[in-house]
Amino acid sequence: MAHSAPDVTVRELNNELIVSIENYANKKVEFYSEKDPIIPSFIYFNNQTISFTDEQRTYNFQGYQLFQLRDESVTLADLADIDKARLVAQCDIKDSIAMIVNYKWNDNSKFWDAQIKVQGENKGLKHAFDITKDAFAQGADRLINYKTYYYTLVSYAHNEYYPFFGGLGYPENPTQNKSYLRGRLNVKVYAAVPHNPINENFGTALNSQFAQGIAVQRIEGQGNGNHALDLSEASVNEALTAPDYRSYFPIYIGGHAPITVAVYDPMKLRTNDFETKLTGITDNDGWSMTSSRSNEVIKNEYPIGIQNEQMIVEDGISANIKNSYALLDSVNNDGFIEATLESEGVNNWLTFVKDNDNTVIENWIRSAGKDSLKHLPFTKILDGTVAPFIFVRGSSDSYAPFSNIPAYTVDSQALASVDIVFTSDKSKWTRCPVLEIQGTITQTVPNGIKKMDLRGGASVDKNGVANFGAVDNNDFATGMSWFPGYAINIETGERLNMAFGENSAVNHDMIFNPSDVMYDANKKAILGGFHYVYVFNHVADGPANMPRYDEGKFIHQKLSALNTDMKKQLYRECIWVTLPLLKKGGVLNSCDVKMRLRVAKPFANYDTRKEIFEGTTLKTGTTYTVKVSQIIYNNNIYQPGETFTATQNISFSGSGSVVAGSFLNSAMPMYRFNTNPLQAVTNNDEASKSALDIINVVPNPYYAYSAYEKNQLDNVIKITNVPSRCTISIYTINGTLIRKYKRDVQPDNSKAGLVEENNMNTSVNWDLKNSKAIPVASGMYIIHVDVPGIGVRTLHAMVIMRQVDVDTF
Repeated sequence: MAHSAPDVTVRELNNELIVSIENYANKKVEFYSEKDPIIPSFIYFNNQTISFTDEQRTYNFQGYQLFQLRDESVTLADLADIDKARLVAQCDIKDSIAMIVNYKWNDNSKFWDAQIKVQGENKGLKHAFDITKDAFAQGADRLINYKTYYYTLVSYAHNEYYPFFGGLGYPENPTQNKSYLRGRLNVKVYAAVPHNPINENFGTALNSQFAQGIAVQRIEGQGNGNHALDLSEASVNEALTAPDYRSYFPIYIGGHAPITVAVYDPMKLRTNDFETKLTGITDNDGWSMTSSRSNEVIKNEYPIGIQNEQMIVEDGISANIKNSYALLDSVNNDGFIEATLESEGVNNWLTFVKDNDNTVIENWIRSAGKDSLKHLPFTKILDGTVAPFIFVRGSSDSYAPFSNIPAYTVDSQALASVDIVFTSDKSKWTRCPVLEIQGTITQTVPNGIKKMDLRGGASVDKNGVANFGAVDNNDFATGMSWFPGYAINIETGERLNMAFGENSAVNHDMIFNPSDVMYDANKKAILGGFHYVYVFNHVADGPANMPRYDEGKFIHQKLSALNTDMKKQLYRECIWVTLPLLKKGGVLNSCDVKMRLRVAKPFANYDTRKEIFEGTTLKTGTTYTVKVSQIIYNNNIYQPGETFTATQNISFSGSGSVVAGSFLNSAMPMYRFNTNPLQAVTNNDEASKSALDIINVVPNPYYAYSAYEKNQLDNVIKITNVPSRCTISIYTINGTLIRKYKRDVQPDNSKAGLVEENNMNTSVNWDLKNSKAIPVASGMYIIHVDVPGIGVRTLHAMVIMRQVDVDTF
């Protein structure tokens, strides 16, 4: 069978080797699928005849195994011998296959011996591995510069036409005893010598490292690839301060973007801009990536439903573009990714009420066990201190974060990744309504306010003063206050509306000032004043939808109407709830605190422009694109995605919407990024000059032996970290020249090669002989390295020679 290993490249760095796989997306390697003629078309087993299709008789590629070899003499037959070969890295397709076991008949025991061939990670394919440890080291296991290491990579396939049944005590077992099949073609042994690359390419300065993420800008579309997204500081500031409170084209920091693009070979990075477009949003769709430097269009190797690290070899980067799981997908952790609580100060002043199923008052999250819902990942976030609104308890009791008004519906897909930030910086505070949490209308201040309606207190400014008409207190006379912070939708780059609660029977000053009191002396629940925090998402621009941050106006207007249907519209897009407390001895807002909440968001169509609905006059001469549902304009019908130019200043009809302008990628996900700040700098005189200081001689002193010697006749020391062009002169202590090396090799010589090839590196071996090939005497020697146009380096080496013991040969 013609299963092949791919080609391998090893980048040699300082105490580090990066092993990358190339030429793998073909029928001989990862697309390998071949029927094994040895597998029978049927077997007779358990008193029945079992037939197999050609598909069941086929071996399919499954993964890779990277072995470190003891030396260059190790062969494929030795890979199971841990004294000769040791597994240092592996990866496999993410599927139902993890451990693979072959079985071999034992003539002595008359039974089948199990041989574990693979203990797969089952996390998807990788095509680059960072090696920093020596698998054969006896003590410290870090790779040593200028020591040669040997590796081989094998690919393997899998088949299990019928699960192995070990109870048959004879060698003619008809079930599958060979599920693992190692590829036998193109399997090579590679030699690699780690070293500092600063002297390569006439002075090299690396500005990145293996697996370093690259910042990505979102242009169109939405989704997070199941990654924990984080916005750049510039995008956060834009969302906080822009007139419409959004970052139109947000930038995500490297490693925390909707698509993963990362460095795998820091030496190859050059100035380049990339544009990536998804061809669709289903798991079967793909993507294309365009390079500005070469105008090359790179296509996906696998659809976005499959985890795969795709190598862009010419630029030394990799791309992993994978669709996310759906929210509330119980198979995949409900789509919950992660949550963190980060404090910029030494003493965090903030804590939260934890959900406690064993008490009535503190059981504010509906969870498995005592409650009806089973979505445990979302009910235990940060130890039960924050939860999606759809999972909070609804009750008329004052301790619940929601009321028990029936027929409230919540859009679970409105849930999004957000940052909730508490800060003393008043310029970033959020104008928001205050909600009544007290459930008994005769106990509210003033009386008669229903739970979850607007508090009846006078609106206050940022200092908590009820001075209606002031600059920051001039919108509504009652019900408004300031939350000391903000919330941002990390996926859309939008600032969000918020609200906080207050139990007016406990405290009615309209200020967000949670106390540290859970229960008073009479065991009455205080819970810090019941300052529940509510975050509302913006999912559409319709008149019934919550807008992005509008300083709380939409919420206030809906609640002021005292209309049940309006309340339904309002709370439909509430997404997160938490109940803060002051820490014992803490000082309010004494440092910034960020709550990061990250959930899965599959790729979706999304355009940054504001939707225009029926009733809005279109401008003559402006081009519009239909976004949602069909519309009728000037007696013409237009479908989603179609573009038209307005010829009259009239509105359109229909339930759909339009946006001004054209889509760049039909509103499907589209991203841009560049490698400019990470590119390697070559031909750098400053790097070359600093590299003079690391030119060295090892071992020094030389006591009759070095690790570089291969037999008893060898005498070898290395002059390390030398540039590609230089002259090395070796003198006796009295100034007699005994040996000279004129070095002129490839400036980029760090690519490892096969053991039979000449693998140049940034070192020169001195065999401790003079120019006449006569061994030198023991003593002190001067080594002079002259680098043209850069400078010189002078070293001293102490050499103690040994006598040749001819009796040992």
